[in-house]
Amino acid sequence: MTYMGTWYEIQRYPHRNQPNGDCVVVNYALNQTSGEVAILNRMRVLADDATVEARGTAVTDPEYPGQGVLRVRFEETPPEVPASYYRILGVVYDRYAVVWSCRENGANSVESAWVLSRAPTLEGVSVSIVKAIIDQHLDHDSFTITKQGEQYCGGVAALTTSIVVFILSVFVMLQ
Repeated sequence: MTYMGTWYEIQRYPHRNQPNGDCVVVNYALNQTSGEVAILNRMRVLADDATVEARGTAVTDPEYPGQGVLRVRFEETPPEVPASYYRILGVVYDRYAVVWSCRENGANSVESAWVLSRAPTLEGVSVSIVKAIIDQHLDHDSFTITKQGEQYCGGVAALTTSIVVFILSVFVMLQ
């Protein structure tokens, strides 16, 4: 099992790029040739039923091989802004991932964190393990819950999966 595929955001630190965003679904797809990972984030702003997408790429940080550290850059990030560093604090590939990031922002820094799940809800023993990871590394009170599930999101997950399958099929045909 790998990190590639679809993940649902369960909770996150509030972030200026995700104000009021719910129904967040992320898909990671490995480009076998370049080794880059294509990222497709999709979220819904429930207040106005708007859907927002962000595309980016991730590569393993060569300074931290095998340590779950990635350099991530989104398309809308200005070229003069350095890539963000994402550290995977804990992962069971078919269940959950806890990810943390800290990026310089002038004289300050911007800290981000996410709890991701392979399903729209985190269940079973994964809940207590994720809580332990958060208690060890992050501020539990800084997290906000991301609304997921049919009652809020409708077909967002299915649509995102269809888009990713289409993109991957086009990529394979171009090879």
